[in-house]
Amino acid sequence: MNIFLIIIIIVLLLIVCAFGVLVWLLYSDNAFAKKRVTKIKKKVTTINTKIINKRNFIGRYVTRKILFPIIYFFLSKKPVKDNKVVFVETKYNEITPSFQNIFNKLVKEYDLELHSHFFKDGKITKKEALVRYYDFIRDSADAKYIIENDGSDIFPITGKRKETKVLNTWHGCGAFKKFGYSTRELVFGDTPKNMDRFPSYGKIDLFTVSSDEVRWAYAEAMNKKDNDSFIKATGVSRTDVFFDKEFIEKAFEHLYSIMPSAKDKKIILYSPTFRGRVKTAIMPDMLDVRMFMDNFKDEYVLITKHHPLVKNRPKIPAECSDFARDLTNSMSIEELLCISDICISDYSSLIFEYSLFERPMLFYAFDLDDYDDWRGFYYSYDEFTPGPICTNNEEMIDYIKNIDERFDVEKVKAFKEKFMGACDGNSTQRIMKELFGGDIEKYRREKPLEGIYDYLPDSKITMHHKEKVLRKSLAKKDELTRIYIKECENEVNNNFVTFLDTDKTNLFLKNNIKKSFSDFDIKFATDYTSDEELVKRIARSKFVLAITNHEILKYIQLRNETKLIHLGDCVIPIDVKDEISKNVISNIEAESIKKLPFINKYDAILTSSDNNDGTYETAYSLKEDCVLLPYGNCWSDLVLDVNYLRNAKLRITQLIPTLREKETIVFMLTRREGLKDNLNSLISSMLETFKDRFAYVIVYSGSTPNFTDKSMLIEIESDLVFEDNKSTIHKTYADVFSVADIVIGDYGTQILASTLLDKPLLLWEYDCNSYNEKRDISRTEAEMFKDVVKNNEQLIEKIQNNDYGSSKEFKEKYLNACDGNALKKANKWMHDLVN
Repeated sequence: MNIFLIIIIIVLLLIVCAFGVLVWLLYSDNAFAKKRVTKIKKKVTTINTKIINKRNFIGRYVTRKILFPIIYFFLSKKPVKDNKVVFVETKYNEITPSFQNIFNKLVKEYDLELHSHFFKDGKITKKEALVRYYDFIRDSADAKYIIENDGSDIFPITGKRKETKVLNTWHGCGAFKKFGYSTRELVFGDTPKNMDRFPSYGKIDLFTVSSDEVRWAYAEAMNKKDNDSFIKATGVSRTDVFFDKEFIEKAFEHLYSIMPSAKDKKIILYSPTFRGRVKTAIMPDMLDVRMFMDNFKDEYVLITKHHPLVKNRPKIPAECSDFARDLTNSMSIEELLCISDICISDYSSLIFEYSLFERPMLFYAFDLDDYDDWRGFYYSYDEFTPGPICTNNEEMIDYIKNIDERFDVEKVKAFKEKFMGACDGNSTQRIMKELFGGDIEKYRREKPLEGIYDYLPDSKITMHHKEKVLRKSLAKKDELTRIYIKECENEVNNNFVTFLDTDKTNLFLKNNIKKSFSDFDIKFATDYTSDEELVKRIARSKFVLAITNHEILKYIQLRNETKLIHLGDCVIPIDVKDEISKNVISNIEAESIKKLPFINKYDAILTSSDNNDGTYETAYSLKEDCVLLPYGNCWSDLVLDVNYLRNAKLRITQLIPTLREKETIVFMLTRREGLKDNLNSLISSMLETFKDRFAYVIVYSGSTPNFTDKSMLIEIESDLVFEDNKSTIHKTYADVFSVADIVIGDYGTQILASTLLDKPLLLWEYDCNSYNEKRDISRTEAEMFKDVVKNNEQLIEKIQNNDYGSSKEFKEKYLNACDGNALKKANKWMHDLVN
């Protein structure tokens, strides 16, 4: 017993001693203790890293080598669809330039089933990534064509069927930085074992490159040296725009609308590549913008364009804003290459595209040795570059000052012929002929579509999710149709009105509608807890009111006795709706649209003017005998409600007391790429020009497709600037009109309602050429409203001169039916109809 007691005491003493040593190691200032702790931490970290890597390897092996191949094997037993083309983008959220031309050509000229997949590598969780990989494998199993522009260890799993053709357009030209198997022995690359276990390139039928010279480099990178016949110098599709005069002219217009100071100046483009790995990409910040401005402000402007993978970009000093501008989010690299007189880069492959213009290039390679060790090059950097290699700002400035004497155009021409010899403006045509031959000619449209379509595919939702939702919706349609038809055995009640609101429908608008139609038995869609009860109510209703295409209209075909009335979702329609929208006519959402269309057209629609110029027929789905009612619309009633405006102004001025003391400019803007940079530049100029004359209220509405930036628009610290990004002050756009002395908008249709209150309105459309191409519109604001400005200087000048001439003209022509009584008049029309 005593022995056991002694052992227990010894063990306890050892534990206490060990604990004491641990505490000493952790908290002691002794150098030996610190060294031991550091070693322990490193060892623990190493062990954790090994465990994580082992776990990642097992997961990767199971999915790539077992699970996904089995899934593809069974799914690929289905017949191949000859009209199915699957695009896959590995990193970005949109169809990128490498195959934009091909995508648009297929949409416009052929009636095909086009699917798009976005892996978002490095931007999402592993779980979501697996969902997206599975979605692609499942969808590509019966595709006739698969089009890629990068490498991925998912690709070797697919494209094995002899009927399927795989195209890889790659995402750059020439051969510069090493990638794939070429980086096996470099820090940048994966381990040789992993490259062998998980190859990034499977069976490819056509891999397009810019010249015969670089075929060897791509063969090495893909480990296809023994069989490189599929690598062909067709030219690169993305380069075709550089031979398009209209594209180049629009690029200059776009630049001048954003940066008027660039007019009559030469342009220096600085566009370096990123450093580090793709997931943690950073940009170099060694270019001295102030030094460039001091030397070149009278002759040049400087434009920077950073790599799209980089989140935090170097800032341009505010005092340099007239000389230098970061246009990363405002203009495409294709546009900027077209308009630049000098290009400064480092290791970016954009130098190949730029060589097509035979203009000067500088290579700012201050970290050449480190980058070469990290990533490596296919050609000797010193011998390869068709321009001076500079290691500091002084060298670049000196070269540009003496550029006329030093620029060797013959060296650039030789570089172009060697690396870009197959790019002549017809690359897309050759690639499509090589891939498709004549196999898709049977799907050619009788009349090609107009416009562009590459922005339409939605990266947020997978194909599998869409199909799942569609299956549920079709089952729901069958059930609701059955219930509706049975309920239609009862007669329509002439006093029943159903308003198809949603949870997002504005409360003030709903109250207005309830009040205006109170002499009817009016019910709201949100009053019903189930769609089954709602369709029963609709089946008995004489009138169904809507301000947008409610989802329920997909499921039931309204009986002839029921009249569907559109109350107007804006003062005048600009955006196209329903089955005439781009999504529908292009078949990008083919299955959903064909199987579950909006099957109801409007019997009547409230219009803002008695001048019918075909606007409403173009924008909405109307019956042939649809009645256009020139009463105004539900929103104009709210804007012209004196009591509403008075209460709104009182509430807002209590929140922002300075609005009582100063004039107010209200911005109502559509969120999109490039807006933040341009808006901050505009407001900075306004603050300088107008001092403390104005209080600014910033409001935005809507966003462009796939736009996900939720950050604040305004980065200016000033008491004069208020960004209402969380709708703190505005519940409807009528609210901000109540305090506005001047209204500035862009593409939102609601902004046009400000003219009803005789508010001075200016449309600031600095990017109208590029933005309007991506809109689904029947007409542009500029076609109706003449006061459209395209740059900051013009906008400020108009405010200085109180020049707002178009507001009154627009109101008289397009809003002459709006008097604040639209709903009352609609109510009377409905009573007259039933009586």
